[in-house]
Amino acid sequence: MKSVKFSRRGRPFGRPLLSLILICAIVVSLLPIYVVAADAAYTPSKAELATLEIGNCTFSETNYKIYKYSVDTTKYDTLKFVVATNGAINPTNAPVVGKKNTGAVATLVKDSDDFKKGQTLYNSVSNSFSAETKEKLDENADKTCFYWYTSSWKGVTEVYGLLVIEWPNGSIKPADLADKSTLKTTIDTAKEKEQGDYYGSDGRYNAKTKAISENFWTDFQTALSEAEEIYDDEALTKDEQETVDNAVAALTTAMANLIPIGQINPTNLYETIERCKKSNDDLKGCTEKTVNAYRTALTEANAYLESLFQKNDKTGKIEPTAENVADNQGKADGYATKLTNAYKELASALDRYGSVSLALDAIPALCELADKAIGNTALDGRDTLKTKRDAAYAVWQEYVETQLNLNASEYREIRTAYRELFDAYYLGLTNTADSITVNVRVTDSASLKKPTGFPQGEWASTTWTGSVTLTGDQTLGALETQLTDKGKLYYGGKIDNYGAASYAAIINGVYPHSLQSFNSYFSDDYYENGTRVYYSDRYVLHDGDMVELALLPTPEVSSYAGAGNSLNENYTMRYMQTARFEQDGEPVTGTLTVNEGEPLTLHVSRAYASLQNYTGEYSAFSGAELYVSPESASSTAATAGEAVAPSLDTGYQTDANGDVTVTLYGSGWVHLYAADLRDDKGFWGNTDVSGGPQIEELPSMTAGASVWVYVNAKSGDELASGLAALKQELDDSYQDVDRTLFTEEELKQIDDTYNESCEKFKSLDNLTDAKALVREFDALVAQLSKQHQGSDAWRANNLRYALDMLPDDLNDFTQGFAERFSWLQSEMALATEHQINQMSTAQKAKYEKLKEAYGTDGSTLKEAVNPTVTVKVADGADYQNDFIVANNRSYSYVSDEYANGNERVNIPSATGNLRKEAALGAFDATDYRVQEGSEYQLIIARKLDGKVTECDYNAKVVKIEVLDKDTGKPIEGVTTGIYNYTEDRGSSRARFYYTPDGGGAYDQGEYGMTAATVRFTCVMPHNILVKVYLEKVATPDELTAAKTSLKNELTAAYQTYTKSEYSNTNWNTLVKAYNDGIANIEKAEDVTTATDAKTAAIAAMAAVVKDMEYAYGTVYVTVENTTFTRDLWPTGKTYWDGTPIDHFPVELDSTSTMMSCVVEALDEHGWKQTGASSNYITSINGLSAFDGGSQSGWMGTLNDWFNNEGFGNFTVANGKLGDGDEIRIMYTRTGYGADLGGTWGGEDAQNTTLKALQVTGGTIFPDFTSGTIGSTNEYTLQIADEKAEIKITPTATNKNFLVKTFLNEQVTDNTEGVSFYKRTQTIPVVAGDTIYVGCGVKGWPTMNTQAGNTQTSGGTWYVLKVVNAQVDDGSAYVMGLIDKYCIKVESYNYKSMESGLSITRAAYDALSEDSQKNVTNYQKLLDAEAGVASFKKTADLSVKIAALPSVYRATLEDVEQIKSVQEIYESLTQEEKDRLTVNEYNKLMALIEKIDGLNQEAANEVIADIVAIGPIDKITLESAKLIQKARAGYDALNKYAQYIVECAKPVNYYTLVEAEARLKELQEAAAEQERIDRAAAAAVDSLIAEIGDVTLESKQAIETARAAYDNLTPTQKTYVTKLDTLTAAEAAYKALVDQKAADDVMEKINEIGEVTLDSKTAIEAARAAYDALTNDQKTLVENYDVLTAAEAELARLEAEAKYEADLAAAAQVDEMIERLFPVNRYSGPAIRMARAAYDALTEDQKALVKHYDDLVKAEAEFAAIPPLRPVGPSKPSKPSTPDTSKGDLPFTDVVSGSWYYDGVKYAYDNGLMNGTGTNAFSPNADTTRGMIVTILARMEGVNTSGGATWYARGREWATENGISDGTNMEGKITREQLAAMLYRYAKMKGYDVSASASLSGYTDASSVSGWAKEAMQWAVGSGLIQGSNNALTPQANASRAQIATILMRFAQNIAK
Repeated sequence: MKSVKFSRRGRPFGRPLLSLILICAIVVSLLPIYVVAADAAYTPSKAELATLEIGNCTFSETNYKIYKYSVDTTKYDTLKFVVATNGAINPTNAPVVGKKNTGAVATLVKDSDDFKKGQTLYNSVSNSFSAETKEKLDENADKTCFYWYTSSWKGVTEVYGLLVIEWPNGSIKPADLADKSTLKTTIDTAKEKEQGDYYGSDGRYNAKTKAISENFWTDFQTALSEAEEIYDDEALTKDEQETVDNAVAALTTAMANLIPIGQINPTNLYETIERCKKSNDDLKGCTEKTVNAYRTALTEANAYLESLFQKNDKTGKIEPTAENVADNQGKADGYATKLTNAYKELASALDRYGSVSLALDAIPALCELADKAIGNTALDGRDTLKTKRDAAYAVWQEYVETQLNLNASEYREIRTAYRELFDAYYLGLTNTADSITVNVRVTDSASLKKPTGFPQGEWASTTWTGSVTLTGDQTLGALETQLTDKGKLYYGGKIDNYGAASYAAIINGVYPHSLQSFNSYFSDDYYENGTRVYYSDRYVLHDGDMVELALLPTPEVSSYAGAGNSLNENYTMRYMQTARFEQDGEPVTGTLTVNEGEPLTLHVSRAYASLQNYTGEYSAFSGAELYVSPESASSTAATAGEAVAPSLDTGYQTDANGDVTVTLYGSGWVHLYAADLRDDKGFWGNTDVSGGPQIEELPSMTAGASVWVYVNAKSGDELASGLAALKQELDDSYQDVDRTLFTEEELKQIDDTYNESCEKFKSLDNLTDAKALVREFDALVAQLSKQHQGSDAWRANNLRYALDMLPDDLNDFTQGFAERFSWLQSEMALATEHQINQMSTAQKAKYEKLKEAYGTDGSTLKEAVNPTVTVKVADGADYQNDFIVANNRSYSYVSDEYANGNERVNIPSATGNLRKEAALGAFDATDYRVQEGSEYQLIIARKLDGKVTECDYNAKVVKIEVLDKDTGKPIEGVTTGIYNYTEDRGSSRARFYYTPDGGGAYDQGEYGMTAATVRFTCVMPHNILVKVYLEKVATPDELTAAKTSLKNELTAAYQTYTKSEYSNTNWNTLVKAYNDGIANIEKAEDVTTATDAKTAAIAAMAAVVKDMEYAYGTVYVTVENTTFTRDLWPTGKTYWDGTPIDHFPVELDSTSTMMSCVVEALDEHGWKQTGASSNYITSINGLSAFDGGSQSGWMGTLNDWFNNEGFGNFTVANGKLGDGDEIRIMYTRTGYGADLGGTWGGEDAQNTTLKALQVTGGTIFPDFTSGTIGSTNEYTLQIADEKAEIKITPTATNKNFLVKTFLNEQVTDNTEGVSFYKRTQTIPVVAGDTIYVGCGVKGWPTMNTQAGNTQTSGGTWYVLKVVNAQVDDGSAYVMGLIDKYCIKVESYNYKSMESGLSITRAAYDALSEDSQKNVTNYQKLLDAEAGVASFKKTADLSVKIAALPSVYRATLEDVEQIKSVQEIYESLTQEEKDRLTVNEYNKLMALIEKIDGLNQEAANEVIADIVAIGPIDKITLESAKLIQKARAGYDALNKYAQYIVECAKPVNYYTLVEAEARLKELQEAAAEQERIDRAAAAAVDSLIAEIGDVTLESKQAIETARAAYDNLTPTQKTYVTKLDTLTAAEAAYKALVDQKAADDVMEKINEIGEVTLDSKTAIEAARAAYDALTNDQKTLVENYDVLTAAEAELARLEAEAKYEADLAAAAQVDEMIERLFPVNRYSGPAIRMARAAYDALTEDQKALVKHYDDLVKAEAEFAAIPPLRPVGPSKPSKPSTPDTSKGDLPFTDVVSGSWYYDGVKYAYDNGLMNGTGTNAFSPNADTTRGMIVTILARMEGVNTSGGATWYARGREWATENGISDGTNMEGKITREQLAAMLYRYAKMKGYDVSASASLSGYTDASSVSGWAKEAMQWAVGSGLIQGSNNALTPQANASRAQIATILMRFAQNIAK
């Protein structure tokens, strides 16, 4: 026989037993004895295992558990006890198993000594066994028993139990033994293994077998030992062959797992891979760069691990590859190292609140500060600072553009660079001076926001300013220590763990932070080597630094849980700002001074203080609240800096521009402080209580602005005026009190305080106390008002609700309402007038009516009815038993003391049970009663079979009527709802209804599903009859049922296909087959056809090829630049714009990425790019990032979405890139994509709506609108038939949010692999389908969660329900909307109804006219719209009434506002008016009454003014003032007061109009005369004005003006405004004339020159000119002595010359006399000439004539000659026409035939004009005045040669003969000047000048000068001047050609 062996290796029996024992005992080192067969394993059954423990007993006062083991004697004859080192069998004493102290191995054989000892023990203990235990023992088996011991882990030995062994008889045959041959061979092979050939504990992974172990060699030894034990077990039978086979397998496996020393040990590589494994979800928050590096390293590591073994294709065995040799161990470890490094380099995406982002953003500002410090020679450490500055800036330049894609090392590099620069600047710069002085400002906003609750108390209202000198320790910490006393600055505040405040130090406008760690408060401390380090103790300050020590409210934002969450400083740092006061654009650096009560205007600005945002630039600080220290609190302060801290809210706030004007009181120093104490804005975590803070605004992080102001007290009149103003302010405040708000006691308190203040005012002598009285009164009113804020609304609502629950009809006011009305009266007694008046006017009237009916105690009211409730089935009684009737709980509205507390409804009353829960009722039950006034709901429910959540209906509720049971009339105030729910959906539609007397037990009632409800807002005393109409639910016929089943089967088959396995085309084919099948099943007319349609559809779907199993499809790439266009390119720069690559197809393969597709498209077009290798394109064909500006660069969309990862992360392999995708690469210039439709900031930053939704293949209605963010927008999509192919093209408002389109499923999570339709894909649909378009759903990837941003908005959905236009014209959808949204309009719901009504109206209007006719409930929409409009009118009126001024402050300036509100009120219906509260109504009526009174007063004043005018017939011009006053008064009236004046009697507005008319007549007459007088005066003024600047030419104008003035009447002269101008002009002209005359004389005197005989003329001219001067003029002649000297000299010369001249004259006469001889008859003329010559001589000359006697002689001789016969005188001949036919002209520029040729030829031939050159005449050249006078002089025969100038002789002639005044001879002559000269010349010659022509026909006649007009008329009339183009051009210069022609005409036509 074989033996049974108890072994710790636990072949199959032992281990289950151990488990069982462990479960039972729960003791460490439990029983180390196991039952094992010696040669073959024995496995007991589960049932047998379960019977091991059979009971327990008490033996020798000890409790034992009893265990039984039955030995199978057919297999075993011996038991071996293999025990642990701490247990054995002790054969000498009582049998023991597991006793400590021996490791002996004992066997147990039947009938052995030990067996017998056990029998003895069994016999003893079995007496203690219970009967039940004994029943479990085999009475036929021999039994032996042992104690079972165990030892605990502490070595304490304990008895565990009693082991009873049953030993029946049996035997076993050798042929039944197991086969161990294979086991023997395996053992022999194993024994050949040598430990040195294999890795030991360092080999823990086998790459071949994939096995893992702590030590494969130990595992091998264990398996070998166990195999040997099994081999040695001779008792193993064939039934236990599996045990042998298992041992072979275990040993074989153990050998296979051994790793040979000659191969690579893959343990390190494998364990590295396992240690570094991260899921895709884990990697989502990491940067692309590190993820790509990690994935690459992981892929390579896995690939190398897999490459160590390969399958032999011939043998099928797994064999090591050539790579798998020990020499390559370093390579394997290298892959592990690379993966480890990549794992360590994984970096989370940059968080804008994290230290890396904060450090990177702070470096530029810190570098700027360093640059300034480097040049400061007063500082040491500048060289180090320069080095750190350059290093940090280099790091910033390297990473600023790629900061969103860095690794952990680069993060560390950024932090290190920042911290080293930070330390070098703030810690490393030391002062060369021994002491420094810093300016300090201590501010406290925290105490203002939270005045109480500071645990230390020392922070409260801290304030100080001044300078501090630091010697030795020059750190910020030293400054803080000094200020402990000076400013009460709590030094420990920076470690204030109570959360009271945040402490921050700002140095020179910058808040420095080391970024070493982040705490809840602004301490900037960290632990270094276990010691806490405070940076403030290390910050070195410098001379002149400005240090602001600010105590700020602890920043916090709300959370999902509702509580505020304090923010660590890393979240708040970017928001840190510092504020300052400014005046006149400059910061206030000192103190200010202002007089009490006078306005002080200041500007408040602020600047970012954190290094991350610091620029030093200040901007307006709007919304800052101003606080001031208490009046006079610092009146004795020695310095401004020690003024008491500001604690009083001034009530002033800066406007949008940061400006504020304050008024201060109290003499002395005050501290004015501006801070923003608003609550911080933001949210901590999402709705799932995850995520970080989403910060919008942190007002608390601004260190407030401080200024110290000295307030000068007022005195004298200024003080009196100020006191009067403050007294008026007090009076106004008192009058503004709304007395209805307060109780009588409160009103008394207000009145008393006001009266006391008035008395105090009488004796006040300063403004401070006066202002304090005003503030105290205002504070009292504010305090009392605040106490009412909550109670007013609560009590007013109670009153209104209680009234609503009382009857409107007095006939219904029964005793059932008496207690309620009594309660209402008690509430009214407690209410203030204001609370009562919050009722509407209708409610107030109702109350008064009920009050009157109630009387004193309500005893006169009718008895209560307690109406019955009867529910009857009016139709469909056959289905009545399918339903139950339940009385739902009525709702409380008053306290529990009233009407049975909260138990309102007694049902049924006969039982006396009060309903506590929903009571189960029945149809047709009798005497169900409810109480008047209860809010009652009745439910019709479908019976359910137990607690289920779904049900079907045999019948459904289709109609409910609620009637007065007695009258049959409908009952008002009842709402019915018909639902016929079929499933619960977690909304309590299914519930348990108790029986009325069930006591709430769940076995007393039934389950039901809500089918309909009847709700009574307030039960009136009328018996209620509820009629319920049931209708059988149609049972589907066989065909309909079959169609439903077949469609379900087809749908199930369709759902087995996966979209990703098909191309878009093939998938659409498959979907089309499905849709066709659905449509064909629906159209089938029999079951067979429908079945065939299903079968065909399934076959068609199966036939579609899965073409995407090995193909990947096509994407389309577009590259464009439409933002940085040519007009924006810098000068000299050339880029490219437009869309050069448009929808270019790129075939995908398994390795394709979005980036590779872009590169391929660019390569195909020959375009270059940079950056693709680093997963960010920086340049395309020369157009690079930043070329277009600081925010410019390349961005891309995938299917119109700005993807949230790099292009390389969207791959075919990860499913993010697929067939049909559209890739668009675009250049952005501003806003990092904002100009392309994606934005992070502004109002669209969280906008998840669609901007557009384009649909082709169908029509949606209503028209698409974006909707609101986070909403669900429903549309109907009509298709032309039962099926269609639709293309949905959505465009997001913000393309940073992803858009997905789904068919028949609304997928909200971001599960990878969930397919959705892309913009390029068509969607096959059938009627009944639903398309879901989602945008920006939370959890979907979005650009707006990058860089620390958080998506705060929910996704927006657009749901398109597909309908067949042939079946559904849309009217059903609209009717559904009407039923959904058009409910009864109430005051509480009209606002919420607007959106639904808008949707409904839009949907209705979108229908065709025919479809609109099918909307049968359209009137319901109209009624709802009208109801909402009605409530809105009342609500709008309420708003307008609230905006009206108080009755006290109303003035006539408010009349338009008040009257417009009155007009609105009067336009309302009575129902609408009644909705106004009594307060609103009273206020409006009081305002109307006041304003009407003011209008009457104003009108009366005007009427009095009209009366004062007097009778109409007595009106004179002197009445004008009275009339004007009345008119002004009337016009100043508003239209309402004017109407009063118009209607007055007997004198009214029309009297004024009549008076005005009479006055007008008088004024018109006077005005006409005045007009004439003024016109005459104006004409004179005009003449005076024409004088202009006075010159010598002004004579005529001055004389004309003077003459005109002198001709005026005295009255007219009074209207002349320019008389002074005339007088001045006359004086000026006289001065000019005098000076001119004197100048002319002096010129003539000067022209005398050297006196000769020829000077006589000049001298005489000078003398004549001088003598002609006035005495005034003569005094101006400065060279008169020259004249007298010349005259004297001339006299001398003349005397000498006279004699010579006399001789000559005499000689000439002598000569003439001598020629007379001989005398003949023809000598007469000569004789006469000689006589004449002699007679002409002077007497002196005659005396010198020698031959006078000969003259006498000749005369005598001639006289003696006899005369000839007489001849008559001849007639003079007519002057011949000038000869123009002389030779040709020499001038080449005068062409024969030209219009001026004859004129030029005439002038030249007659010597009037010469050429301008040898061959040039210059016909077009201008002519001067000098030329003309010279020509005319020549015509007159004057020798023009000689003279001082070429024109001198001509000028002399012209001047002497009045042709010209001789001025401006070199000036060009105009045509009118030429006409004037010719005119004067003709007159001088006596020619006919009578010709004259009108000039009016010429367009420029008015331009002819007045002095030239007559000459021009003559010249035109004489044909001398002819116009051109109907113009004379009188001011034009006369050309030489014109002059020549005119001269010719003059000679021909005038000089006749």
